[in-house]
Amino acid sequence: YRSLSNPICYATPDRFLFLNNEIVILEIKVSAFWNKEKKAMATAQLQYQMQVCKSPKIKRGFLATLIGGTKLELSEVVRDNCYGEFLIEKAEEFWNEYILTNKQPQEAGKEKVKI
Repeated sequence: YRSLSNPICYATPDRFLFLNNEIVILEIKVSAFWNKEKKAMATAQLQYQMQVCKSPKIKRGFLATLIGGTKLELSEVVRDNCYGEFLIEKAEEFWNEYILTNKQPQEAGKEKVKI
C-alpha cells in the first residue's frame, strides 16, 4: 500500500482482518527468541503501517509472534496517531537526507537507535 498523501510511504501488512465492522492489521513474526527490543521494533512497524493505510476503520492491529517454533504470543496494538505521524516524519527525514542525496547513513550502534 502506498500513501496517497505522502508517496514515499509504503506499507506491506501481512494480513487484513475484518472483525465486527472493523479493519485490523495482522503483523506476523517468527523468532528464535523474543525480547522487549524486538517487540518494540515490530510494534513500531505496525504503527507505521496503520498510519500509512490511513483508513479511519483501522484503529488497532495484532502482532502474532511464533517464538522458538513452539510458543505463540498475540499482542493487540492500539493505533496511536501521534506516534504514527512521528514515524512518518522520521521516514521523510531519512528519505530526504539519504535517498535523495545518495548518501550512505552511518551505522548506528544498538544504543544509538531510538524509535
